[in-house]
Amino acid sequence: GAGDYYLVPRQTGKETLIEPYPYVVAGKELQITSVAVPIMIGGQFVGVVGVDIALSSLQENIGKIRIFDTGYASLLSNQAIYVGDRDKTNIGKSLAQESELATVRTAIQAGQRHELITHDDRLGEVTRLYVPVKAGATPMPWSFVATIPTSEMLAEVHRLRFWALSLARCWRKTCAARCCCRAVTGAC
Repeated sequence: GAGDYYLVPRQTGKETLIEPYPYVVAGKELQITSVAVPIMIGGQFVGVVGVDIALSSLQENIGKIRIFDTGYASLLSNQAIYVGDRDKTNIGKSLAQESELATVRTAIQAGQRHELITHDDRLGEVTRLYVPVKAGATPMPWSFVATIPTSEMLAEVHRLRFWALSLARCWRKTCAARCCCRAVTGAC
């Protein structure tokens, strides 16, 4: 909330990465985060030093990531707010409030990896991999999310299975022909 850049480092005595928030610069609304570090002298809090960071370049870079042919990446803050995504309209919005996603939020806030098989409106069945990302010494990790269409992820497995079955079939036919030849002629 308002004043977190000062209040959180003062209360925790730790470096803090503030949740993204909208901020108007030159008449244009941007998503911003702040990094704030407490200044301690003799173990006593005396102030905060910080920097505001516009998230637009981060969004641009995350939005360009492609995983396999159509998979994509996202970046979520500690409170599950979109910082980067292929769909710019998600930026600044919270992760959906669906009950299955409560586990995802808990994993993000705890800095734990998480995997979820779910449905994506554009890609169908997908696997989402949530991987914690720490910035500096802040105790509040964010999460890098890889959304991978199940069909693309398993395509190579299906291709290898096809080849293995084909080779097994050929081997069986070859072996059967050899066995039959040995039985008739005594040699192949």
